[in-house]
Amino acid sequence: MLFLLLFLICLSLSGIPAGAQTASSVKPNPLPEDLQAWKRYEPALKYSGLKVTADGIIFNAGKYRDAALFFREKFDGMIAEIVPFAPYECSSGQAFTEPSRRNGKKAFNGVPVVPVYRSKILRLNAQGRSSYKPNDLVFVNLGPLEAGIPDLREINVLFLKNNRICGIVSFHHLRDTMFRYYPIIPLIPLPPPDLCTCYQPPEKLQTVAFRFYYAVNETIPDPQMIQRVQNFLHDNFSGISRISITSFASIEGSYPLNNRLFLSRASILSDSMRQHVPANVSFSVQAAENWEMFRQQINDPLLNFLKNSDTSKVRKYVNENALGSLRPLLDAQRYSEVLVSFFPSVPAATIHRQAITEYLTLFRKYQSQCQKQPGASLPKEAIKKMADILDYLLLELQAGRLSYQAVDTLPLLADMQVFQQPLMPGLSMAKDPLMPLAARKIWYDLCYRPHEINEDKELRFLLLLSGVGGTPPEVEYNFQARLINSAALKTPSDFSFFSSPERLLKLTQLTGTNLPDKGLEQMKLFAHFEKINLTLRKGYEKFGEAASSLRYIYQYFNANPPSPKFRKDLARLFMTFLAYDYATGILEPLILPEVTDQEAYSLWLKIYYVKNGVRDLKPAMYEPLFKAASVLSPSSFCKLFEEEERINFQILDYKPLWDLYCKSHSY
Repeated sequence: MLFLLLFLICLSLSGIPAGAQTASSVKPNPLPEDLQAWKRYEPALKYSGLKVTADGIIFNAGKYRDAALFFREKFDGMIAEIVPFAPYECSSGQAFTEPSRRNGKKAFNGVPVVPVYRSKILRLNAQGRSSYKPNDLVFVNLGPLEAGIPDLREINVLFLKNNRICGIVSFHHLRDTMFRYYPIIPLIPLPPPDLCTCYQPPEKLQTVAFRFYYAVNETIPDPQMIQRVQNFLHDNFSGISRISITSFASIEGSYPLNNRLFLSRASILSDSMRQHVPANVSFSVQAAENWEMFRQQINDPLLNFLKNSDTSKVRKYVNENALGSLRPLLDAQRYSEVLVSFFPSVPAATIHRQAITEYLTLFRKYQSQCQKQPGASLPKEAIKKMADILDYLLLELQAGRLSYQAVDTLPLLADMQVFQQPLMPGLSMAKDPLMPLAARKIWYDLCYRPHEINEDKELRFLLLLSGVGGTPPEVEYNFQARLINSAALKTPSDFSFFSSPERLLKLTQLTGTNLPDKGLEQMKLFAHFEKINLTLRKGYEKFGEAASSLRYIYQYFNANPPSPKFRKDLARLFMTFLAYDYATGILEPLILPEVTDQEAYSLWLKIYYVKNGVRDLKPAMYEPLFKAASVLSPSSFCKLFEEEERINFQILDYKPLWDLYCKSHSY
């Protein structure tokens, strides 16, 4: 219908047919100074578009039945004009980029290609019959892209009636297409696993004792002895676990005096050590008169008579004889003892060996139990203990204190054959009782060692981990994305989940495997992704086959909002297939009711003007751009017309917009 409309409009503008069929023979209509009279048309056919290939510049003219109505006369045709993006000057004299296409004074200033007329467009034979069927799409080769044409360019398709220009369609082009979708689904970075730090390597606690003796009424310990203790604490700083201090006074004198003495002795020792050990070291302090030692001393036959005496009689006797034969005994009672409990410094390699040995001992024990009693559950505390050891080793690996080989060689599953089985639907380690160990290690490798894992191994890891509870949802997404991104799998199994989700459902029912929530819906989504990727590889002529898949993907992500970044990727995907409404619609949640993502806003504007073309110069058409100038920074506004993805630079023929562009460049 559009070509019929173009025909009726152009018929009134047509002149006398020219005889020669060359680019120079095309008669451009005189252009008025006011460009509003210049008609620019963009085909509204569902799959219209332009593609540059090695065979030439290919234009999709829609269905044959419509094209035949438009191209009725011998010299009705089309011609491609290639317009390089050349520098131009703003009024300030600064060099920026100027639209080298029409500025109100010229009809041509691009490089025209040889025109293509009715007989070639419709593939007419000598009898005037076409090889096309009514509903066949008509692809017109407008000629080759000559050598030396820069990548930064526009390609205009001009429609001819009786060899005169009656309409134009402008196309954005940069290396064949401006908005490019690569059939690669981006993987999502996995969150790091929360590794437990609760495992303590097996170590033997040791204790060393230091004893301080005092003169009568003395509370200050020997400085050299104090220094010796402090040096020991420094040498074993990180291993100190507990310090116990016991201070005594001899039983001579009075209790009030002795109480002051033994408390002071304990306090001085405690204060002198606390600043030399970690804050978490526990202290215990005891102080008393040393009656316990005295009871041992009176076992001497010479003092045996005091055994049954009360405290007052004993103290009286001791005070009366303190300077005589009892002096050595009383001096022995007057001391403080410091007990330091500590874990001696052990080489890291020794601790690692101890941890690995402990892990292997537990693993072999419970692996044997699994083999003897298949299906029996293991004690949760046993799995927790092994997981804690594995986490400790992974943390040591992450800190660079342990080699990859030491951890990579650890057994992880009761049935290690799962790691060697061919990839197939239903392959899982979820039923293995030691699965938490393998899941921990796989998650760690996917997160911290992605560059060391080849694609086949990554796919296996994602598959095994995707069926395990407690793993992040990014694992399942990455697994499905990797299926689409990977080439044909080099395995004997048919692992094409995405080619037939219904077939997958049958396979999972046969193997007794349940799909996760919305599993079939997700498989259908990726099936449609694969469909459009296959269509893309078939070429431009087959883009119509992707229509239903594009609609499914758009509707799916409307109901299941993706990340902002993935929305932009989807917009480019839809633009590749000329699905303009999908491309702008998927971006609108990021820009409406107010702009929240300026990158998405800029992309939306570029797609909007590709979608709507440059039909005429009515002010309403430019309102979104003038609004954008108040939202975007001056540099971001200028980039709308300068980046690889850009608004057609011919829109700057509108002088108020050109002035705004130059003004933005002056900031």
